[in-house]
Amino acid sequence: MKQDIQFPMLGAMVLGAALLAVLGGVSAKPSLVYAGNYPANVKAVRAANIVEITAQVWSGFDRYFKVTLSGIAVPQVTEKAPNCQKKLAREAEEFTRHFLKHAKSVEVHSIRMSDSTKPDANALIFTEKGSLAEQLKKKGLARSDKIKEDEPWCA
Repeated sequence: MKQDIQFPMLGAMVLGAALLAVLGGVSAKPSLVYAGNYPANVKAVRAANIVEITAQVWSGFDRYFKVTLSGIAVPQVTEKAPNCQKKLAREAEEFTRHFLKHAKSVEVHSIRMSDSTKPDANALIFTEKGSLAEQLKKKGLARSDKIKEDEPWCA
């Protein structure tokens, strides 16, 4: 008798979880959608780590992406941020603009997306000078995203 009650209850729980996932109640972890390296054109730099591009993901087909660089954190301009952090954030964004503007070629690598119907993506951006993320870290304008957010950027 008890067993008869458990199965409909389990079915309802599974159905509820499926509905939540479909309706967006559960955020999906970004998965690798485009595994290769793709030629890209920079459309805009929105922040030191956010770049709007088009990339040729299939021959003759350019797709628009709003790429957030994978694996790094950059200083943010917030109301409570110290002036030195705000200055670093502006320098980081300017570095990204300059790095990409003066590149002979731009590629996007390993594009990850939570929802492939939307332009938001995580990826790495490379030029003939190497990885944008690595260059930002090398200049002290970014750090690993594994470092705690509340760790100060400057003294």
